[in-house]
Amino acid sequence: MGIKIPKAIIFARVSSVEQKESGFSLPAQIKILTEYADNRGLDIAKTYSISETASKRDQRKTFDEMLNYVTKNKIKVLIFEKVDRVTRNLKDSVKIQDWLDGDPERQLHCIKDSLVLHQGSRSQEKLNWDLRVAIAKNYADNLSEEVRKGYNEKIAQKIYPGKPKLGYMSVGRGQLREIIQDPQKAPLMKELLEEFSTGNYSAKTLRDKANKSGLINDRNRKLSTTGTYRYLIDPFYYGYFEWNGVLHEGGHKPLISKETYDLNQRILKRGSYPRYRVHNYALKGIVKCGECNGMVTWYEKKGRVYGECNMKDRDEDACKQKKCGREDKYLEEIVNILKTFQIYDKRLIEAIREELKKENRDQAVREELTLNQAETRIKQIRASLNTAYEDRINGIIDISKYQEIEKRYEEEQKGLEDTVKRIKKYSDKQKDIGLAIFDLAQNGEKIFEKADIDEKKTLLNTMFSNLYLLDGKMKYEINPAFTVMRDKVLQTNEMLLESSGVVRITNINPEKTELGKKVDVLDEIEYVTLTNSVIRSGRGSNPQPSQ
Repeated sequence: MGIKIPKAIIFARVSSVEQKESGFSLPAQIKILTEYADNRGLDIAKTYSISETASKRDQRKTFDEMLNYVTKNKIKVLIFEKVDRVTRNLKDSVKIQDWLDGDPERQLHCIKDSLVLHQGSRSQEKLNWDLRVAIAKNYADNLSEEVRKGYNEKIAQKIYPGKPKLGYMSVGRGQLREIIQDPQKAPLMKELLEEFSTGNYSAKTLRDKANKSGLINDRNRKLSTTGTYRYLIDPFYYGYFEWNGVLHEGGHKPLISKETYDLNQRILKRGSYPRYRVHNYALKGIVKCGECNGMVTWYEKKGRVYGECNMKDRDEDACKQKKCGREDKYLEEIVNILKTFQIYDKRLIEAIREELKKENRDQAVREELTLNQAETRIKQIRASLNTAYEDRINGIIDISKYQEIEKRYEEEQKGLEDTVKRIKKYSDKQKDIGLAIFDLAQNGEKIFEKADIDEKKTLLNTMFSNLYLLDGKMKYEINPAFTVMRDKVLQTNEMLLESSGVVRITNINPEKTELGKKVDVLDEIEYVTLTNSVIRSGRGSNPQPSQ
């Protein structure tokens, strides 16, 4: 029989980028360990390695796999470069000691420490092992402490210390590290998160949509349902991040608003699956009972749509409203209401629109000046914070003074950033709202008649604060902005009727045939006065964003 060659396992580990760059790379370690085994006539059964990027979980998993393998396959020799490549904690040290004590032929070789440990090792060798394990543990503890300090510094600078989330990427290193949106993945993530807020998707259907779009995670794999759920609940996407159970404000650009994030959480709490509407009527979910304020239910019968109070059939506190209302009659009435917003004179409409546009341009100039001033001050604050931070590091100021300065500047910066966000978020909408209200008022009838059901709902919710069904008839309350507009339109039309200077553009009052006359309009002074009276009523010269 031939001589049986002992088998061995070699185990290489790199714990940091610095070690890798200092000649302790995995290939370098494996080469040394392989040469050592060859020189001693050992047959390498398997090679294990742990890179500097491996998580603690992966490191422990690899270590346990190695011990299970050598035990199962009755391998007697483990070869490491040094003790601190074997373990940096007492728990793994005990596992190694238990393995050695289980068989007198088992050996642990730490070649750079000139240490061979086995069941019969002398007390001095065991003490050498224990001391080196303690030193390795102290090194690991100190490294962990430094890492935590580094994390805290990053958090203070509003930088997420961990790996960027899907849709983001990291650029730069150290003090210059910054998390930015991934130009390819960010738009896809933004679309998914916003689409979920519509309530028409579950985490599973959203996952399928993401996979069809080609979105893959950082491991180049398709999204899982669990992973998709984690993205939906992650505050990172609205500009914050969670670290050790604490929520922190981030400096990265958010993909979605806090409002969208909150809406997604409410949808997730109600259940995974969306609630689809079987029927979608124009007045469904909009009209309430004029007696009990309950919601009116709509249904089809013999080709027509009817509405009635859904509280009328209850045994207790039943509503006394028994009359049904016909949807087509109510929609016809709504069109007649919309007609009352129209100014008779087409030239006056155009004049008002031009004046509104001019106001918007002036408002844009004022907002641009405010934004420039705020952004300039924010840059100054950031520079001052950096200076204060350097003074703290250099010992010029103590920690309490730095924290006082930091708190004061951050409060000012937060206020300025809120102002900038508010202007950018609401500015265009606010500048356009007067023009939009005016245009909608003048064209509401045409828009409503051509709109689909969802567009009709949007228009009704915009123009009416409440729609009621009472005794089978439609009752309504117009939103304040449109109430002001309608009252002013009525006054304007009365003035135009008195002047007889009207060019008829609608057929809202066919009995008043005199509206068709083509005569001289108001003189220039009266015309400008009338235009401004419509614009100024209920609308400030410098409308501010809503808080």
